[in-house]
Amino acid sequence: MNVIYIDDEEILLEVIKNYYQILQWNTDCYNNATDGLSHLKDKDYSLVLIDYNIPDIPIDDVIAKIRNEFPDMLIVVTSGESRESIHLELGDSTRIYFLKKPFTIPDLINLMKQLFPEESFPDV
Repeated sequence: MNVIYIDDEEILLEVIKNYYQILQWNTDCYNNATDGLSHLKDKDYSLVLIDYNIPDIPIDDVIAKIRNEFPDMLIVVTSGESRESIHLELGDSTRIYFLKKPFTIPDLINLMKQLFPEESFPDV
């Protein structure tokens, strides 16, 4: 499985990449949306994990660009803000999920189990 993770927090990029490597998922990490979006066509990605406050492009523009080219792409938005405030700004878009920061690996595993029920995940 291929995942793109976009976040300007370098430490999170490393932690998430290491976690997905344990699952034997290929994860490409970018510290800005411009680079991440430019690589979306490189592979058959199953998931985009992106920080809500990525500084270079507003999140609604990032999602619109993803939706324009990959309408069925799963998108997980991460943020320290409340889910309700994110929901209001993003609307009722389908296939967009939310993960509250700071999140733990078990939080991530629980969400991945929901998104990819056919996959096996380690118990935590």
